[in-house]
Amino acid sequence: MTTERKAIHYGWHIVWTGTFCLFACLGLARFALGMILPGMGRSLHLSYSQMGLISTVNLTGYLVAVLFCGSLADRFGYRRLIVTALAATGLTMILIGRTSSFAMILFCYTITGMGSGAANVPMMGLVSQWFARSHRGKAMGFWEKRLYHACFFLPPLPCTSTFFSVDRLPRKMRCFLKFP
Repeated sequence: MTTERKAIHYGWHIVWTGTFCLFACLGLARFALGMILPGMGRSLHLSYSQMGLISTVNLTGYLVAVLFCGSLADRFGYRRLIVTALAATGLTMILIGRTSSFAMILFCYTITGMGSGAANVPMMGLVSQWFARSHRGKAMGFWEKRLYHACFFLPPLPCTSTFFSVDRLPRKMRCFLKFP
């Protein structure tokens, strides 16, 4: 008696990979900005106008990338664009944590925004390409929903300790740990 094992559709591997992509480009790069910005502003003595400008250039970078990522994905391929965008996002986030120059922070957050948009939108298209119309909604819902699960179930753990004060950490360390 032979039992056939039904293989998992490859599109579901794309969904799982896309979940991590979405968490990196939106959860860490875009949504964490609101948590990082107050602490960055205090330690770098930034005014509210300067902090607002940081948020603005991040959003502007995202919007610029969204405008052009469709043609870039067609030209270079979805996967290559996503990997390049995530690498740029990660690199600029590391640079943000290591610099204290306002101009460099503006430049890096612009590239971070561009990387977020250039990874998010093509990933959405890639996930939808792997499923028939009848299963596309389930796949896209599963993909999108996982970001919010990841953000909810990954709280900043050191904050729960009474022996550890986040305020004692330098700004650069708080940027990497997603603390304000």
